Amino acid sequence: MAHAHARKFGEIDGTEIVASVERDKERLNAFCDEYNIANHFTLLEDALAWGAFEAAENVTPDAVHYPTTIPLLAAGKHVFCEKPLASNFPDADEMASAEEKAGLINIVNLSYHDVAALQKAHELIATGEIGEIRHFEASYLQSWLTQPTVGTLGSGREVALAPI
Repeated sequence: MAHAHARKFGEIDGTEIVASVERDKERLNAFCDEYNIANHFTLLEDALAWGAFEAAENVTPDAVHYPTTIPLLAAGKHVFCEKPLASNFPDADEMASAEEKAGLINIVNLSYHDVAALQKAHELIATGEIGEIRHFEASYLQSWLTQPTVGTLGSGREVALAPI
């Protein structure tokens, strides 16, 4: 996911990926070289000590979302977290409470927007090929979509990628 997101972030004007964190130094260097990322860290603590980023993308394995997101929130960083937010409700609840208390954004990525079927539906609607849409109804039954806040970053658009 880090590769897919790095490509997409690279397409957004004014957005810069300023750092990456990965324990495997060889993978870290290859990733940073591929996406022209200047700052490489093998420990999240070192990236937090450096601190020159406003937000982080957490693309760690599911069980690591909680122990990596909590320190990011404690450091005042917005977090774009892969789904699910956490492996259990108490951790997810603590993450949501920490985000709310700090006035930060801790949003869960909905990666389905890039699914081929949805892209095709968008194309058909945008081109008018299927005519005027008069009604649309859909359900996406995922309990982790109860995040109370969605918004934009404050002063800048810098992004740091968490472990790949």
